[in-house]
Amino acid sequence: MTLACVPYPDLVAMLATEYAEVEFARGAESRGGVVVTFVSPSGTWTLVVVPPDPGPLMGCPVASGDHFMAIVGELG
Repeated sequence: MTLACVPYPDLVAMLATEYAEVEFARGAESRGGVVVTFVSPSGTWTLVVVPPDPGPLMGCPVASGDHFMAIVGELG
């Protein structure tokens, strides 16, 4: 999936409608943005960066794929 940055609410709706993906995890990015992982029950996933830019909230898909697997373990 290669998409330009689009309004975040539109991107969330598109991922839900076309891929059945919903937000799975998010984390603060070192430059002030947010990285969000969307996952579907079938294992497709999309990684989205939400830049810290002022103005409308935008989402920038940077990677996507299949066979998502959550690894749960101790951190630290």
